[in-house]
Order: sequence, then structure tokens, then C-alpha cells
Amino acid sequence: MMCYKHPGGQQHSLTKYSNTFCGSGDHVAMLIVGSVLLSFTTGFLALCIWVACKAPQFSWQGQAAVKFLFADFRPDIAWFGIVALFRGLFLSLPSVAVPNRPNVQLVLLHTVMLLSL
Repeated sequence: MMCYKHPGGQQHSLTKYSNTFCGSGDHVAMLIVGSVLLSFTTGFLALCIWVACKAPQFSWQGQAAVKFLFADFRPDIAWFGIVALFRGLFLSLPSVAVPNRPNVQLVLLHTVMLLSL
């Protein structure tokens, strides 16, 4: 989270939430919650990659639990569900990475869309 220095003082505030000081209890709570959510997301993606690698060895009942990865694709390219997951992730990142720059967001979104054709 980006902080800016107050003009007349020694304190820093978050850019988006100017009433929250950097290093305060609220700021630390935001960092902890964000870190936990990031670890869950990373763990989910790692699990999906592992399942896609091991999918040919699973029975039909085992594959039914992760149908969202394989349902729209041929069995010989089951790994493409991972590509679709990462595409969704990269489509959501521009609004988080550069929230106040719509022109940069648009270029990044178009880049992701063109690369995923």
C-alpha cells in the first residue's frame, strides 16, 4: 500500500484511505487480511495446477470434483483450464494495479485479451 507524507508533519497516510496512518493498527490489520487472501489465492492456483497435471490419472469421480477446470475442453488439452484461470486473474489485476489510470488499465486489458486469443 502506498503512503504519502503529510505536508506539515512527520506522519504518513495511505494514498487511498487518507484517514489511516501507515504503521497504525488499522494499516497492519489491512496488511494481514490482504496477505491471508493472497495466500489463499496462490494456494488455490497451485492446487489447480497440480490437479491439471494429475488429471489423467484420476477416476471420473475424482474429475467430477474439479469439473470447472475440464468441462469446456477436450480431454487431451485439460491443462487449458489453468490458462483460463490465469486469464481471469490477469483481467482483474489492472484495476487493482493502477486504480486511477484508466488509460493504462485499458491498454493492459487489451493486451491480456489479445494475448489470450
